[in-house]
This record gives sequence, C-alpha cells and structure tokens, in this order.
Amino acid sequence: MALGAPGEAVRVSALTWGIGAVFFAMLGATESVSAAAYIFSAVILGGITTTAVWYLIAERIMRPVSARALDGGPAGHRSGPSIQLRLAMAWTLATGTTNWNAAVTLAPGTNVISAYAVDTSSNLSLTVSQKMFYAVSAPITLNIVGKGTVSGATNGQLLVIGKSYTLTATPGAGCVLSNWLVQVNGGTVLSTNKAGPLDMASNLVLTVTFADVQLPTVTITRPSSRSVTNTHA
Repeated sequence: MALGAPGEAVRVSALTWGIGAVFFAMLGATESVSAAAYIFSAVILGGITTTAVWYLIAERIMRPVSARALDGGPAGHRSGPSIQLRLAMAWTLATGTTNWNAAVTLAPGTNVISAYAVDTSSNLSLTVSQKMFYAVSAPITLNIVGKGTVSGATNGQLLVIGKSYTLTATPGAGCVLSNWLVQVNGGTVLSTNKAGPLDMASNLVLTVTFADVQLPTVTITRPSSRSVTNTHA
C-alpha cells in the first residue's frame, strides 16, 4: 500500500484532469470545433505536467514510509511505472533546460541511477551511471551457545542492510566452534563450522555454537604410594 501511494495519486490526478478536459472541451464546442480542440489540448497538457509533478512530490513525501516498508524485506513484484518511465516524466518537465531532478524510491543497499539525454532530432547521448548506497539499519540477533565469545557485533546492534561485516568467533578453553548458523526470516542462509563474512539483512539471526572437546582428567590422591604395606602386631 505504501509503495503504491504515488501511483494512486497519479491515477486520481489524471482522472480529474481528464474529466475536466472533456467538460471544458464540450463547452468550447458550442463556439467551434477548433476552440474545443484548443481547450482540450491545453487542459490535457496542463494535466500531464501537474500529474508528473504530483507524482514526484508524492514519492518525496512517502520516502520515509517506503523505507520502513522495505525494512521487512524486498517488495513483491507489482505493475507500475519503471524508474526509466519516471525519469522520462521528469525529462518532459525539463525540456529546454540544462538541469532537472527526479525523485526515486531507493532499495536498501547499492542502487544504480542511469540517465541519458535526447535532443529534438531524437539523437541519444551516452548513458551515464552513478552508484549510491542507501543505508537502512536493522538490529542483529546474536545467540551464543557454549563457552566462547563473538567480536565484531553485539546482540541487538544496528547494522546496515546489504553491508558485509566480519565477525570473529573465539572459543573458550577446551572448546571449538562447532556451528555458525545464519538465518533470515526463519530460513537458513548458511550453516557451517567456521566463521565467515556476514551480509546483513533484515530479521537476521546469527547463532554461534561452541562445543566442549576437552577430555576430562582424573587423579588418585589416596593412597599416594604405589605400594601398600601390611603390618601385623
């Protein structure tokens, strides 16, 4: 719902302008057909411009809500305008200028923004791209079973989603690392017997298990000598 709010705003705006264009064109038709066509074209062009601006404003307003919605994981597929189409709307508004801007909804992690220019003869410029990292943090759940420690993160610490972290497991005396279990949303991502890089994700649980492998020892303290003397009175 949150991710589709800008699209819903566009549909409402486009419908309103469309109805207005038809209504005023019908009024203009009482004078002449050319007047009706002129009024219809003017209203439609104004509607396209207003709707495009409203879409960008709605995306900007809903950006914090979209970020919260994406904290739970990637959004499912839904139909809607692609980033290229959204940038095309901004390009339409920027015709005849040397500067333009567009609001896009970033996904947690690395995002790639690409853009190109088209002149009045339909010649395309080279496509330029820029990488940016959208930092969204989430707490990690760290469980330690057995005698040992884990450094590099603590239970409940906020880590950036999509970023790789190096954690180190140090077994206690007489213990070894027996299992390094990474789970996301209840599903197992990695299960091994050695520590490795951790790619942070939302709802990530790391369980580190140390096993005691030290053999027990026993000592006889009495009698202290290997020989026993039996003395009779």
